[in-house]
Amino acid sequence: MVELAIGIVTYNTKESELEMWLHSLKQAKNYSESKGLDLNIKLIYIDNGNKSQALSAYENVTRLDSRGNIGFTVASNLIVEEMLSNTGAEYYLTGNPDGMFHPYFFYEIITFAKGKPLAIVECSQFPEEHPKMYDKETFEVSWASGCASLYPREILNKVGSLDENFFMYCEDVDFSWRTKLAGYKVLHCPNALYAHFVINRKATKTTTKFFYESGRYLGKKYHNAEFVDFCEEVLVAEGIYSTYEELPQIEVNGLPASKEQAIDVSNFVEKFYFSRGRWS
Repeated sequence: MVELAIGIVTYNTKESELEMWLHSLKQAKNYSESKGLDLNIKLIYIDNGNKSQALSAYENVTRLDSRGNIGFTVASNLIVEEMLSNTGAEYYLTGNPDGMFHPYFFYEIITFAKGKPLAIVECSQFPEEHPKMYDKETFEVSWASGCASLYPREILNKVGSLDENFFMYCEDVDFSWRTKLAGYKVLHCPNALYAHFVINRKATKTTTKFFYESGRYLGKKYHNAEFVDFCEEVLVAEGIYSTYEELPQIEVNGLPASKEQAIDVSNFVEKFYFSRGRWS
């Protein structure tokens, strides 16, 4: 029996989407068990927006009290704290509520993780693949997307919480790089599929602000002045800030051990891919 906790943060998510997500979870769990891999899945979630109901139908679920729109990162830390404190789960899995598990998902990702050195293991998103490269022999990847990734308990205990200076976006990149600095691997599992539709989403001024502010902070944290400048240029050009003088000071939480280590583990070559692109 594999003990697995799944965390999900909702933000005004449609009940129909949550129902489909939960249905896909049950299908994937059933398939895994048909292949001889029994799972005890604990679902932990928190509403950052409107109170949702669909997930409460699951038989083993904890809903954390909503604290309003506290941001994805803070909400995720609350979920992980609950998982570590009040479950015996061997693994923690993130799951974006606007996605769905392929029926083979749990079997593929758990089997993959069990056969590899201790590592974060990310899924393969479909039908809109995340365009970052992974090594076809070692499966190592620059970073693991928080959309749907598997985190062993040992790594969570060793690496610590997500950096809450990221309201949303880039927190998964930072955690992946910190995981590498701690001596662990970050891997991609090509056969663990998670449906996620993002290409046609229209950016709002608010999401643009969070996106480039997070990038700016990440660049500062990992000593990449060029990327900081790039993000600041966009923030001013898009009217998020009227002038460069209006940009807030960056107070970095937990710099990597050295500039050399930060540069070695990070990748800003292709901007927000934070990796060599799959199609470049």
